[in-house]
Amino acid sequence: MGEAMFPIFPAWFLVVGATLGILAGCTAGAGDCAATATCPAPLESDSDASTTLQQELALGANCSAAEECSSGHCVDGKCCESACDGACERCDVPGFAGQCTPTPEGLDPDDECVGGGDPACAGACDGNRACRFPDESTWCGVMSCTDGLQSGFACNGEGACVDVKVACGDYTCDSEVCRSTCEAESDCATSAYCEDGACRPRKGNGEACSDDGQCQSGYCIDGVCCATACEAPWSCSSGECLCNGVACGEGKTCTVYVLDRDEDGYPASSANDVIGCSGEPPPPFEGHAYIDSSGAQLDCDDADPEVHPGQKKFFTSPRKNSGGFDYDCDGVETKQYGPGGNLRVCTVCEDLGDFCGVGLGFANDPCNQVPAAFTNLAVAPACGTTGTLRRCKATGACQAGESETETATQGCR
Repeated sequence: MGEAMFPIFPAWFLVVGATLGILAGCTAGAGDCAATATCPAPLESDSDASTTLQQELALGANCSAAEECSSGHCVDGKCCESACDGACERCDVPGFAGQCTPTPEGLDPDDECVGGGDPACAGACDGNRACRFPDESTWCGVMSCTDGLQSGFACNGEGACVDVKVACGDYTCDSEVCRSTCEAESDCATSAYCEDGACRPRKGNGEACSDDGQCQSGYCIDGVCCATACEAPWSCSSGECLCNGVACGEGKTCTVYVLDRDEDGYPASSANDVIGCSGEPPPPFEGHAYIDSSGAQLDCDDADPEVHPGQKKFFTSPRKNSGGFDYDCDGVETKQYGPGGNLRVCTVCEDLGDFCGVGLGFANDPCNQVPAAFTNLAVAPACGTTGTLRRCKATGACQAGESETETATQGCR
């Protein structure tokens, strides 16, 4: 046979083949390439390219898988700083995306606070990485309340509905449950009182108060709760009724001691009054003795001995200290003589209590009722003024025409 015949290839085929051979030999590295060839850099696989892309996602970016985030954590659809898998935690809280923060109070997007399964007792996050569940004030079944004790089914504070008995404490029952607010004293237990919509325990003796209802004793005296009624001048600043800080002996009372400065037998109240137990007057003050005011008539001017209660005399001059003619401290200026001296007046009768039948008195006028009067006046003259006075003559009996006149000054007391 002749020489073997080799296929004859076009020049372009040889070039392409050589190129393919070079590329075919560059699968493991530069050592696999022909000596005259240079291997290009290895191409990135799809997974490598994906990883490079995902590692560019920063905290707070939207994600669907942990591999996408530079932190390696995709939580709640956000690239998160940590796994954030504690109770009531989220990584997508507005304003804090990418940070593991507490679930806002009152929300429970992950149903972590369902509790025992009773819808009435389900809770919500408390804003501090924990659940908060309704307590026994939330009932979850038939309830009843009698004599301050609530019975039935209520939430237990852990998400479950349980059989409970709850004392109403300071409140009374309101139908099936205990009250939680008040509008009147009747809404509170007998040991409490209503203030600003809440029942509060009544206060003990010595505690500050503003009315009797706030006190256990029922007496609010001098701004504190007192053991007894404690009427003035007793006082109760400490919770015990005392007389000027002293407990008086058995049978004694608390009284006010006052001075009689003008020594007319009638004392008067002043800045020097002293409170003390009866029968135990304080020492004299500036030479004047103290008198128990509880059995005394008080003077209206303790600097003038002529002015005092029970004064019987009439005076034609006003009082020296305060003016006016009220000398007997009754608040009225009583005149000595009235008007009408031209009418008949009656003198002293032989038997007091008889009636004038004749003479200068009206028929049936009691004797001594009108001993004298100013003449020709419809109104008695003012205290201290002068006029003509008509009086009976002292004859010992009612006699017709037996009268006389004189100039006199109106006296008062």
